[in-house]
Amino acid sequence: MEVRAAVDDAISKVVELQSIFDEGAESLQSGVCVRFGKTQKGLYETLLNLKELVGQEAQEEPAEATSDNPLVQRFFRWELSWSGLAHLLRDEAEVDAALSPDTLALVLLAMVRLKWKASPQLAGLVARRSAEGASPTLSRMDPEELSQLAWSFARLRFQPGPDWQMAFEEHALRCAFRFNLLHISKTFFAFSRFRDPMAPDLWLALQRRARALAVRGSDLVASVFTNMVKTRLRADPVLVKELAGLLARDLEAVCRSRDTMAASNFLWALTQVPRGADLAAEQWAQIDGAFEGTGVLESMRDQELCISLWAFARLGQLPSPGLLRQFEACVLDRVGSLSATDLVTVVHAYATLEHAPSPELLEALERGVGRQTRKLSPRQVANVLWGWAKLGHQPRRQALESLSARALETLGKFSGQNLSNTLWAFASLERLPGEAFLEAFDAAAARELTRASPQAHANIMWSYARLGVRPSAELMDLSDEIMTVKIRAYSPLNIAHVVWAYAKLNHCPDIPLLEACEEAIGSKFRQFNARDFSNTLWGLRKMEYRLSFRLLQEIEGAFLDTLDRGGATDQDIALVMWAYARSDFSLAQASVDRLVAAATEKLAARFDLDFRLTSSSSRPSSGGPPNSRKGPKAEKGRRRRRRRGGGGGGAPPGPGRRRRPWAAARRGRADPGGFGFHPRAQEGRAQHTVVLSGRSRGREGDARALVSPGAPLSLTLRRSTTSHAPSQGARPRAVPARAAPGASSRAPLR
Repeated sequence: MEVRAAVDDAISKVVELQSIFDEGAESLQSGVCVRFGKTQKGLYETLLNLKELVGQEAQEEPAEATSDNPLVQRFFRWELSWSGLAHLLRDEAEVDAALSPDTLALVLLAMVRLKWKASPQLAGLVARRSAEGASPTLSRMDPEELSQLAWSFARLRFQPGPDWQMAFEEHALRCAFRFNLLHISKTFFAFSRFRDPMAPDLWLALQRRARALAVRGSDLVASVFTNMVKTRLRADPVLVKELAGLLARDLEAVCRSRDTMAASNFLWALTQVPRGADLAAEQWAQIDGAFEGTGVLESMRDQELCISLWAFARLGQLPSPGLLRQFEACVLDRVGSLSATDLVTVVHAYATLEHAPSPELLEALERGVGRQTRKLSPRQVANVLWGWAKLGHQPRRQALESLSARALETLGKFSGQNLSNTLWAFASLERLPGEAFLEAFDAAAARELTRASPQAHANIMWSYARLGVRPSAELMDLSDEIMTVKIRAYSPLNIAHVVWAYAKLNHCPDIPLLEACEEAIGSKFRQFNARDFSNTLWGLRKMEYRLSFRLLQEIEGAFLDTLDRGGATDQDIALVMWAYARSDFSLAQASVDRLVAAATEKLAARFDLDFRLTSSSSRPSSGGPPNSRKGPKAEKGRRRRRRRGGGGGGAPPGPGRRRRPWAAARRGRADPGGFGFHPRAQEGRAQHTVVLSGRSRGREGDARALVSPGAPLSLTLRRSTTSHAPSQGARPRAVPARAAPGASSRAPLR
């Protein structure tokens, strides 16, 4: 009987709607549109009730609803929309004469509630009629009507214009003290979509009103906070912090109300305010506990779930293990229904958190991305590749080829950051893209490099060097010009990456760029970390460029400070000492001792050694040449050198005798480096020898033990220094000539 009554009620409402259509077809009278909206809303609720009573079958083909009336059939198929009422509003003059401004505003609100698409003519008519005259309709509206009208315009994506907006702000300011939180939220939302920002007086008045009304966290407070952040005006920092604190404290109540949008939007809003509203660790623990304890993630829509995970990542807040398990379970359960945007958001969020989910989820995300590769935008292609590389996930060959093909199709739309992220991902994954991709990428990079950020420029150069692929001569020339002009904007990490990449690519820029690098290093060396120092110094020396001795002295002290902070590795120490030795710069004995001791300790920890340190220093006697040797073997070596014309004893090698690093690289041999470089024979040179010996502490099966347990070990580290510094006027040696323009440069480095 209940089903029959529901069907009869629905049919009666349809008949009533038909009578409204018939009435409106003859002449449009005041109230017709409002009656139509209310009647259809009642019919909608009746059909929902009918659906619950008889199930999905009643919605699709209810037997009791059989009727010859096509309007009845359309309603039961859920097809009636705004087009059914469109003929009532085809004449703007007729509507203007028949309906009052108040009625027009209600019609607009009904259209929004019923999710109809309003015509721009009707929305423009409402805006004009409500703001015109000496006593406009806006002046007679209360806060609820004002906020609803502004909210309706915003939902319909309609710009009412500056005249209407000025009139609205004037009347809203007069009654701002009567606004409640819902009115404030709707007004903030409306102005977040309007072209012109809110007037400062009204903005300040509504913020003060919100601060007075918000006493506890709720879904309404979350709505006010989110919409306030969406506006383009700077909110009061005190109000932002207070609202965020209230929501963090009472977020559990918001989550239990099952208003999943409020919870998700609150996290999103925190990403849009400076420093996440400076929430304390205890407040973040409350937020984490509210999400985990209420299980609200299971009730969230797909987009809300992905945005929540992204917000945690963007704010640098790693969720608790329990909440991470809930996120992973929810994403894994829905991965088949996630859109391409949601999939990329999840991958990017996990990569930003530096938390790798289970291999099962990574493979599921990879399959999901593979199914929707054609829908990915250039930014999404770059982000998903960057995310996989950041997570250390090696995708299957088919998935990577599919993304490479999509990237190749859209490279013309890539920004500098997208290009940087894409090539960085290939380099980090150690997967060399095809020749066609590299050629297209080179052209795209040459187009975007001038607009790219210093970080993007540095990462592109680093990635080329890491892949062992030489960019075109045109791209390298452009890189030189950009860095020479913009080097003051480059961070120490950017400088280190570019210098290191140039050295690895055997590219030596012009002297002006090298001198600009030296100037930038001199102004920023206090900001360098140990890895920046080692890469920069190593790269400059590989390019045969010597820094000034005053700068080397300052860098010496700064690098020793990094040892105290524990940021230097044994490789960093070795590269820095090698660079200083090749610069003919004498480190202080105390500095040498500290560096050698630090390297010894790190090597011992790295190879798991029981060690003892023996250090000795020897200086050649003044009677003979430096580093002279005695005995038959030494005399035999001197005779051999004399026969070759190289002079006797410790005479310095002639021109061309000492192999330059560039020549060594071209011949495929590594340049002597580290502690074991070949010192030049020079008066006053001292030889420092460090012997690291002992027995391995490694156990059978220990992956860190490079030798069998208990085997004797011996490592000799030599460091040569000069007792005098060359003149301050020493300049770099001749720089190798550039490659000829147009020469092929994409062959892998050998």
